Amino acid sequence: MCATQKFYMVGLQSSSLRPPEMHRYLSMTDYANTPRYMVFQEKSDAKACVRYLASHKHFTGEWPAIDLASKFPRVVKYLPENKRQHGIETLAQDFLWIYDYGRSDIDWHSMRAGVQYVWISSWIHLPNMEHKNVSQLSFRGQEIDGVADRACYNANLEAIYLESK
Repeated sequence: MCATQKFYMVGLQSSSLRPPEMHRYLSMTDYANTPRYMVFQEKSDAKACVRYLASHKHFTGEWPAIDLASKFPRVVKYLPENKRQHGIETLAQDFLWIYDYGRSDIDWHSMRAGVQYVWISSWIHLPNMEHKNVSQLSFRGQEIDGVADRACYNANLEAIYLESK
């Protein structure tokens, strides 16, 4: 991976009460039950992911949980149309963002927070036209273990604590 290459992370805002500078990034749980931030190599894949997230939230009322450690698929019942609060476009524009980062930004974030990543190289969501409650989500990627710097991590926690006072 080139040092100047851009990477894309999907940010979520679950409430308008949350300050805009607080980022929540899309994450998943891998087969080993390790939480990982999802980092997209192509902006088009990040946009496709945003469409999937907004569509899922629109039809079910819940953000999707991408949990590969679970042996059983998670089934979420669709909401009736009269109970849906936001349209797909509204959800995509008001609650989801795509942030672009360089490799050094990703490494710095990992050092400060000690997080793990999965680099997504392809993302495909295939809705089932026969059964609207069933769809297939397929993505290909590589797990990347972040390297944490304990002193940097502790300084970051202290800064967050001091800002909250």
